[in-house]
Amino acid sequence: MAKTTAAKKPKGKRRPRSPVGSPLDPASLHAMGALKAIPPPPPGFDVSGAWTQTWRIWTCYGYRESGNMNAGFLRIQRVAEGAPFTMKVAQELVTPDRVVHRIDATMQCEHNRLSTPVGWTLSSRFRGGGHKPPPETATREKVTVKARTLEIEAGGDTLKRPISRQWTSDWSLFEAIQRLPFRSDMRLSFDVLEGLSLLKQGHTLRYKGRQAAELGGEVATLHRFHQVGRGVLPYEYWLDRHHRLVLVVTGYRTYILGGRS
Repeated sequence: MAKTTAAKKPKGKRRPRSPVGSPLDPASLHAMGALKAIPPPPPGFDVSGAWTQTWRIWTCYGYRESGNMNAGFLRIQRVAEGAPFTMKVAQELVTPDRVVHRIDATMQCEHNRLSTPVGWTLSSRFRGGGHKPPPETATREKVTVKARTLEIEAGGDTLKRPISRQWTSDWSLFEAIQRLPFRSDMRLSFDVLEGLSLLKQGHTLRYKGRQAAELGGEVATLHRFHQVGRGVLPYEYWLDRHHRLVLVVTGYRTYILGGRS
């Protein structure tokens, strides 16, 4: 009996998968189509005044052509009146199974270099994914800062938690960094309360100079700050000449100014 073999199926043309190969920056993000141009500032924009900014959250999983996606947004509204001043934060992130995690926070912050919170309310909830999330996944808390102690009220209970002298939140830094000088001796040391919940210690923030980047057919000068510390990947902050925070890169996640909410 003659020997038979199964016919081989023709292979389809594979999509190219070239590794990024280096840390993300304005040039590589522009080449991948994630950062196309810098939106113009609104008339009369003042970083120390009242403003609302939205950053699109874009993620890269190692390849230039595929596996990258818009994962949500972060919106911050700065209310200039009052001392301390108010910041309103809204963040949405979409999980791979299409569940949306929404966080809303209203923070009162000191007029210092770190915009240190002195109190806030925060709510967290989930939606989507083809089912209704159980009610216990929704949380709400109120926090007051007293004598280097966080007093956290949630679910009818009060928890006290010590905090260091120099600290801030990651969302506060999105506002505070826009008021810092572009100087080579600019250096800050602090602890970070990530998401207003998880304390990460021993962080430093430094100004690292300026860099030209071709975006949208124009050459823009961007100023870079670098943050390192325990419990996080390094953060790179890129600001334009108006001191607006145009881009934030931390590992595979980026925050790009001009996103829609």
